[in-house]
Amino acid sequence: VEQDDALYPNMTVRETLRTAAYLRLPTSRYTRDEKNAQAEAIIKSLRLTKAADTRIGDGLKRGVSGGERKRAAIGQELVGNPDVLFLDEPTSGLDSNSAYAVIENVRSEAVRTGRVVVLTIHQPSIEVLYLFSKVILLSAGATVFFGPPDDALAHFDRLGLPCPPKRNPADFFLDILTIDHDLESEPARIRALHDAYRGLEEERKMESGAVSGEIEIVDAVDAREDPLGGWANSWWEETGILYRRAWTEIFRNRPLIMAEFAQTIIVMLVMGLAFLRLDNDTRGIQNRAGILFFWPINQVSWRLGARKGTWCWVRTSAESGRWLVADILSP
Repeated sequence: VEQDDALYPNMTVRETLRTAAYLRLPTSRYTRDEKNAQAEAIIKSLRLTKAADTRIGDGLKRGVSGGERKRAAIGQELVGNPDVLFLDEPTSGLDSNSAYAVIENVRSEAVRTGRVVVLTIHQPSIEVLYLFSKVILLSAGATVFFGPPDDALAHFDRLGLPCPPKRNPADFFLDILTIDHDLESEPARIRALHDAYRGLEEERKMESGAVSGEIEIVDAVDAREDPLGGWANSWWEETGILYRRAWTEIFRNRPLIMAEFAQTIIVMLVMGLAFLRLDNDTRGIQNRAGILFFWPINQVSWRLGARKGTWCWVRTSAESGRWLVADILSP
């Protein structure tokens, strides 16, 4: 889940999650009703029931709240039943209450399903910090600590860096890890933190008996699941799903429809006047051939330009080709 939510503003939360379920869950294993049920289960688990039929909205149109929008973006990924979920700063731009609700919902879902959740976060509140099973603290690209939050406090306390009373441990960690480039002693201080963590890791290995430092990797892939999986749906099925989504998004956007209608009339008049009364000679034939190229290019080029941000978002996804076809075919 990326930091910036890429959602369609005119789609409701329920429609967004159902569309994601149609795209991600294979038709060979799930019926349409089962896909809808999966979307409804995610809506319930993320506490989006009251906002399920509310449009997502954007900066120009009122819709769901920031926390609900972020949970909807997370829900898009959860409907596909991933074994591991990655989130990039899911609390950015949210107030403390919404941030806690988002992380608490994600934790509850992880506990319920046994799913691994990895996320990056800056300056979490103390309540949010203690929702994490483990934290990894980084400085200058290297690990300074990895383990439960309370163990981090004990680790720094042993290094002579106790957390002041009534201080948010997350803010305390940031103060320790932030490098002041104006001080010549900072690189040495950070190296000392790195060395201290390596020493802690050696102690852990000795206690667990893993003296050799070798890690046994266990295959956690369910034998019943194909690790590659292929496509969830056929090319035509996914194109149809994306095409319906594009039509829904466009027809609910009245200003866009009016703008396209006005543009069509203006382009029609300009082209009609430009190619009015062509002669029936070689030049006239060339001009008529030119209009056959100009018209489709004009219809496609502005649409791709308007969708540049969206295209950058989906260009590496499995559905990018289908999305492009559906977007061009939509009005």
